[in-house]
Amino acid sequence: MGGFSLWHWLVLVLFLVVPLVLIGGLVWLVVHLSRRKPAPVPYVAGALAEGTDVCLERLHVLLEQGQITRDEYERQRAAIIASV
Repeated sequence: MGGFSLWHWLVLVLFLVVPLVLIGGLVWLVVHLSRRKPAPVPYVAGALAEGTDVCLERLHVLLEQGQITRDEYERQRAAIIASV
């Protein structure tokens, strides 16, 4: 009675191969998403055309809406103030 039957192979695949593939896929997804670059924010280019106060207000609204992070807010705010 030696050897692997079909049921042994099925158990091996279900308990070893499938979880390894799922874990590998999750690791790939996390790495892939962490390498994405954030989209550029278009309001900095218009800082000179619009008033500085309008750009700063728009930036603040984006922060309150959660469309940008606090770090992005600080960077863009510094860029707008430096362009004056």
